[in-house]
Parts: sequence; structure tokens; C-alpha cells
Amino acid sequence: MKRTELLLSGVSASFFLLYLLGGVGMSLFMMLSLSLLGALYAYLGFAHLNGVRMAQVFKKEAYSSIRFTDILIGIFGGIGMAAIINSVLFAIMLWPGRGFLFVSGSIFLGIAIVMAFVLSGTYPLLKERLVKRVAIYMVFGGLFYVIPAGFWFSIRYRNNPEYVEAMIEHYNNPSKENAEKLDQVTEEMLRNSEK
Repeated sequence: MKRTELLLSGVSASFFLLYLLGGVGMSLFMMLSLSLLGALYAYLGFAHLNGVRMAQVFKKEAYSSIRFTDILIGIFGGIGMAAIINSVLFAIMLWPGRGFLFVSGSIFLGIAIVMAFVLSGTYPLLKERLVKRVAIYMVFGGLFYVIPAGFWFSIRYRNNPEYVEAMIEHYNNPSKENAEKLDQVTEEMLRNSEK
């Protein structure tokens, strides 16, 4: 499962860079790869953090030596990492809700860390796996949380400053007037791109 995690992380980072460079269709592939990475953690985080291999995930014997509390720690950690990955996606795509996802993911990861150090005394590998990932995702998610909304969008559409300005204005103050202005700017941008 570690290979799957690394592969999805690398593919997501590659598509993110191609998205910033203006690659056509890269937002779709970036969304898919980040969503798959989040789903991996959300649904299989308990197995991944406890060292269960992908081929053994659905076999009862793989969990015979794992305590119930360790599985709970993995569930909380997986949900937290999935929420932070989704908050990054929401920040990149300029969708509302990135703050809620980051904070809720941080809370879940905080609960997992506390549980790991209080309840999981016999399984140090769980702590090691969890602490590494929490450190990476908190730094990564925190970076995307503190960077102002629209930063990545403005890099992506750096050649269309009117569109960026209209989109960020609509994001910060959603109103009918701002939506109409965004529609006009978008139509004009599309007409200019056809020439």
C-alpha cells in the first residue's frame, strides 16, 4: 500500500504542476488523483497505518495481531489525512470550505496522535507511520490553508488578470452582480481564446 500512496502522491504533484503551467484538462486529472489519495486514506487508512499490505486488506488473519485501539487510531488518522487532502484540493480549485476541511482534518489527526501516544504502547511502528504522515500533511495542508484564496488560481490564469479578479471577487463576495460580472469576463475570455 506504500507504493500506491507514493504513486498517487507523485501523480497528484505532477498534475498540480501541469495545472499551474496551464495544461489543458490537468484540473480533472489533479482532482481525480487527489480524490483517490484521499479515498485511500479515508477507507483504508486503518489498514495502511497498521502495516497491512494491500493484498491482505480483506483477509481476517491480517488483523489478528492488531489491537482494536490501533485500528481506531488508523481510522481517525485516515479520516484526518483525507480531510486535509480535500482541503488542499478545495484551496487549489477555489471552492468554498477549505478552512472547515483543514480544521476538521487537524482535529482528527490530533485525536489520532493523542490516542497513539496514550493507548498504543505496544506498537511503535504505528506511531512512527502516523507521526511521519501527520507532520507531512499538517505542513502541506497548513501551507495551502494560510496562502490566500485565489493564489493558485491567479498563477494558473496569470494571462487573464480580469478573469482572476472577477473570480476572486465572486469567491470573497458571492452576489448576483459579481456572478454576472464573472459570466461576462468568462465569455470575453473564451471569445478571445478562439481568435
